[in-house]
Amino acid sequence: MGTLTGIALRLMSHPDGRLQVVNVNERNRSLLQNLGLDHVFEVDQDGSAWKEEREMVKATLTEELADQGADGTDERRDCIIEAHENLCDANESNRPKFRDVLECLKNERESQPA
Repeated sequence: MGTLTGIALRLMSHPDGRLQVVNVNERNRSLLQNLGLDHVFEVDQDGSAWKEEREMVKATLTEELADQGADGTDERRDCIIEAHENLCDANESNRPKFRDVLECLKNERESQPA
């Protein structure tokens, strides 16, 4: 959700920019509300948005994505840090929730040999 939040925040800086979320289950809907992101995302409540496009994506996702080569641990960690920072930027009340995980990940990154 943090990565999506970063994308949504960038889109919001454009005149007609917005991020729509489809196929949201109850758990994710609850997370969006608890993290204060329901004002950042436009949530398709009834499953009526983007039907054709969702079918195309569903068909495409049958391919394996595991074929990405290198380990990518550093990249994943940086992506996770950025995602959590996005959640904090979107709603300041998230900062205490993610303070420990951010501190841990940043310390881990700093302790890695170059």
